[in-house]
Amino acid sequence: MALIDELNAARPNTAKAWTMEMTSPESVQTFADTVLAHFGRVDVLVNNASSFYPTAYGESSEAQWDDLIGSNLRGAYFLTQRLSAALKEQRGAVVNLVDTHADRPLPKHPIYSIAKAGLKAMTKSLAIELAPQVRANGVAPGAILWPPSLEDDSDPGVIAGREAMLKGIPLAKLGSTQDIADAVYFLACEASYLTGHTLKVDGGRSKSGCRRELRLGLCCIMGMPVLSHSACVPPSALPLCPPQLHLPMPATPTRTPRAPMRL
Repeated sequence: MALIDELNAARPNTAKAWTMEMTSPESVQTFADTVLAHFGRVDVLVNNASSFYPTAYGESSEAQWDDLIGSNLRGAYFLTQRLSAALKEQRGAVVNLVDTHADRPLPKHPIYSIAKAGLKAMTKSLAIELAPQVRANGVAPGAILWPPSLEDDSDPGVIAGREAMLKGIPLAKLGSTQDIADAVYFLACEASYLTGHTLKVDGGRSKSGCRRELRLGLCCIMGMPVLSHSACVPPSALPLCPPQLHLPMPATPTRTPRAPMRL
């Protein structure tokens, strides 16, 4: 592999590649043993392997479940478990490649979204189980590459779709693979007091649309103005009182004096 040759040219005998089937427990075990036998130590484990494809709800199969859960979650869990002793010896770090869809499921990809949500939960659990010797964190990439439906540069509809997509990203651009690599390096090598955290690298996309802060709006229940709050509904979407039912809101609420209690 060209990358392996490039790395070894810079630092001889420091890079090697093996193949592994993440859905096979035997393959995961063999891979871990092979790595330990070759290098004698593990400083950082990056769980990056993943299968990704749609599984329409109602039509998905157990084979698809086993494949997506196995490659995205189960394999990462048991590989980490097998290498945990070596990681503790080096006071190392685990970085899991999650996905922003762990929090906002991708339509028509329920099994994949479930698997990534599990990987995010695993990150938090490992932060407890491996402490204090090993830190465990995650990186959740956002829009890094155009989806297949937006790859054709010659299609005017694709260009319009890209523009619409970028409007939902505060930084108004796609990320890059270097952005993800930088985040992984930061969590693995520099964030010495950070564990159990999943860092979203999505240009702010997860902060747009459904806002997390409280939004206040005036709605109407049985003709009475009521102050209502919602995590995701803007005031403009709340029901309005009919004009004939608008009631004045007193500037200062009045209270009826209560008689003193006798004991």
